[in-house]
Amino acid sequence: MTVAMAFDHFARHAVDVAVIEVGMGGRLDSTNVIKPRLSVITNISYDHTQFLGNTLALIAAEKAGIIKEGVPVVIGETHSETEPVFRQKAAEQGAAIAFADQCYAVDHFISDQNHSECRLSPINPLSPTANLNAPNAVSLYSDLTGSYQYHNLRTIWQAAEWLPKVGFECVNAALVRQALLNVKKLTRFFGRWQTLQQQPLVVVDSAHNPAGLNYAMQQLQQLPHKQLHIVVGMVADKDIRQMLALLPPQAHYYFAKADIPRGLAADSLAAQAAAYRLQGTIYTSVSAAIDAATAQMNNDDVLYIGGSTFVVAEALPYFEHKDK
Repeated sequence: MTVAMAFDHFARHAVDVAVIEVGMGGRLDSTNVIKPRLSVITNISYDHTQFLGNTLALIAAEKAGIIKEGVPVVIGETHSETEPVFRQKAAEQGAAIAFADQCYAVDHFISDQNHSECRLSPINPLSPTANLNAPNAVSLYSDLTGSYQYHNLRTIWQAAEWLPKVGFECVNAALVRQALLNVKKLTRFFGRWQTLQQQPLVVVDSAHNPAGLNYAMQQLQQLPHKQLHIVVGMVADKDIRQMLALLPPQAHYYFAKADIPRGLAADSLAAQAAAYRLQGTIYTSVSAAIDAATAQMNNDDVLYIGGSTFVVAEALPYFEHKDK
């Protein structure tokens, strides 16, 4: 119903471009009634396995359901189990396909709390998609942060190369670079490795599956800190054990349940976390957990808030109101 309302809203306002993100899978997702100009599949990981299947190939087959007849598709990352699935579906649909990591190598990447910098080198300069290709390396700068952003930047650049071919002749390299520098301002982007407070440092991230959380935890461990505090909540239908196995045992935990029916009870989360040597305290709400964490922090500590998009959604207004 919400998707239908959104599409109706876009039509009434005659939007120039709508970027439609699949909710789950692809083949049977409600967004899949459209025929886009371009399809993008960023990566494949184990998520929603009870609906999409318990192998990467099965999940890829569901994702590949968005590939439409004659519509180019960009795949962000190559995987031996999923590449044949995507290539076969694209061939069946007569859709051109490009794997971003087969077209560009990442020569250099850095990311701090404020920006990311990435340099890409064309692996195949004669690629049929090479509209925006420079003959040498391409340097990209973005206000997006996080150790995983080089995957996204490479995929974005590859996708942008297709846009002039599918009706967006106005897109050029300078425009893409300008947009990447101003993603947060232009799109109201939030909740992905977002700094909410500087001293002590408070970061939220909406990674909610093992693949995403793995990147977030790598980034978190790189932050200088005396004591690490983690406010965490998860939804009951996720792979809780795989996610808990990625969390650092040396942190102090504040277990909470987001205020949604899907949320996993904080006492159940804490009990499962104990098997992974994750120790902490149970709280009745996300805000109560943040209250406790911020009260115990010193200026050289770090607080990470995450485990679920819904936890992040409750954390953001907490700090907005605090600033006011």
